[in-house]
Amino acid sequence: MKVASHSAASAPINVTLLMCSVAIVGSNGLLLSPILSDVASSLVAPLNSAAIAMSSYGAGTALSALFLAPLIDRHGASWALKTGLIALILSLFGSSLAVSVTMLIVFQAFAGVGAGLVLPSAYALATKSTSPEFASQALGKVLIGWSLSLVAGVPLSALVTEYAGWRVAYLCLAVSATFIFGCLPWSSLYPNRNKNTASWSTPLRALKETGVRPLLTIGLAFTSSFYGTYAFVVQETHQVLQTSTAQAGIVVLMFGLGFAGASIANRWVDQVGPKKVLPWLLLINAVIFVCMALTMTSWLAFLAVAFCWGFANHLTLNSLVLLLSQSSEKQRGAILGLNSATTYVGLTTGTVVASLIYPAAGFRLILAIAATTQIAAALLAFYRIKT
Repeated sequence: MKVASHSAASAPINVTLLMCSVAIVGSNGLLLSPILSDVASSLVAPLNSAAIAMSSYGAGTALSALFLAPLIDRHGASWALKTGLIALILSLFGSSLAVSVTMLIVFQAFAGVGAGLVLPSAYALATKSTSPEFASQALGKVLIGWSLSLVAGVPLSALVTEYAGWRVAYLCLAVSATFIFGCLPWSSLYPNRNKNTASWSTPLRALKETGVRPLLTIGLAFTSSFYGTYAFVVQETHQVLQTSTAQAGIVVLMFGLGFAGASIANRWVDQVGPKKVLPWLLLINAVIFVCMALTMTSWLAFLAVAFCWGFANHLTLNSLVLLLSQSSEKQRGAILGLNSATTYVGLTTGTVVASLIYPAAGFRLILAIAATTQIAAALLAFYRIKT
């Protein structure tokens, strides 16, 4: 009884630490975009050269999640989380001290290596440290970390950059990551080394688990549609609604608030089951993309749709990650690593395709393709994921 009581008391702290770890990963990934010109000017480098640092972070994350996440199954998710945080801390401090764009690219690639361990280990800890009937709620709280990075992390970092310089922004992230790392030994997350895993899990072996391939395909469709739309939604509000930069930023704020607010519905996902709700959530996403096209001329209506977009995205991502984490107990880390790698492939694919479409055919075609992709993913979920 005493052990159970202690575990229950420490669980909220654990979830908070995991949520903050995800927020650090998200903040670093999104930080460079709004301060890119400041960084390029400071390092006396062309804008496109500085932008390579963003790509190196994404590439490092994808490769790490693909090839290093299996370490979670061999050494334990807690060990992987701390190792990933150490890599992030070192790379963030290094980024703040970079004297050339090459140094920044290298440090951001190394940050990606850390992020590729932090994300799947945080998801794994959230889903396995609680009973199945509460797994969605625990994971949902961790996913709020993405919302924190959108609503608080990036705006605060941009504000710090404006008044104290971009190096201080990276320094603040490094200090925050160090604080999280320092808190981990006092929680039940550490230590938890898994010595029972005899075989070495690999991405290829993890792909053979039942249901993993259709779920990853759905995840790719979901993330590519999201990032393709997200890349140009603010630009479109500038052009169509003639909004200021601050007003356009409210769109991102509403999305973040919707994403965070969806945590109240995670109990419903637990009750109904992620297998049953996922197809319908994908169809809801398709409807939201259509509503975006219909409300683009009304500022308040579009903000309401942005809120719903964030709400639906949270529940969809929650259901996907939860189903993947439940696919295999022994290969949970490798499977969640594949999910993180797929996410960054979707980011690249969606952004590249959208950037080719937008100048030639406009934002509405991007929305139409995104809606169609979500419908196709919903059909795959209906027929390939057995309830």
